[in-house]
Amino acid sequence: MSLSKDQFVDILESMSDGFISMDKQLVVIYFNKAAEKMLGRSREEVLGKNLFEAFPEAKGSLFEEKYKEAVKTKKQRSFETFFEVPPYTNWYDGGYSRFSSACTCRMNMKALASVWRSARK
Repeated sequence: MSLSKDQFVDILESMSDGFISMDKQLVVIYFNKAAEKMLGRSREEVLGKNLFEAFPEAKGSLFEEKYKEAVKTKKQRSFETFFEVPPYTNWYDGGYSRFSSACTCRMNMKALASVWRSARK
């Protein structure tokens, strides 16, 4: 059984993780609701733009390094990093799959909770 396009979109939109799909030039072709909420940008602001034009704060970061490396080598990459640039200061899990040309980003909630508890002490 295969999924229809509508069913596939419903799955992506119901995810609690931010999901960003890019083409081989790292142009954003899909940006789900969770990504909008997590990154504070509407899909209208991001779709059709190179990821690092849409998010210039990430230019020169580990995100750019890993995504460009994945496209160049055509190999899957995943990583975890603390991104220190406001307004995106947080822990993130990132990845790039050569099979789907998709990036998923999610906040590491365990790390965030730990930082928050430490700050309250």
